[in-house]
Amino acid sequence: MSKKQKDITAKQNETAQSFIDIHNPLCFAGLSLEKVYFNLVGGLYGECRKVFDDHKLYEIEVSKSDTKSGNPSLFTFRLYDEESINNE
Repeated sequence: MSKKQKDITAKQNETAQSFIDIHNPLCFAGLSLEKVYFNLVGGLYGECRKVFDDHKLYEIEVSKSDTKSGNPSLFTFRLYDEESINNE
C-alpha cells in the first residue's frame, strides 16, 4: 500500500471512529472502521448531504435514539479520497 493510500485509509478510519463515538456503544458492534466509513458515505446510516457547496464536505443527521447524549446531532465529515488528500 502506498503512503498516499495509507494516509487516505487513516483519515477514513478517523472519520469512522468519530462517527462511532457519538453513538450508543452497541450500534456498530462487530463492524470494522472501514465498513462503517463506507456505509456512512454510501448512505446506509441516513442521507448524506453536501455542505457549503464543498463537494468533499458532508453531513448526516443522527437521531436522538442513536446518540450517547440522547439529543439529535449533525455529524459533519470530509469525504477522503486521493483528490482530497492532494488538496490538504
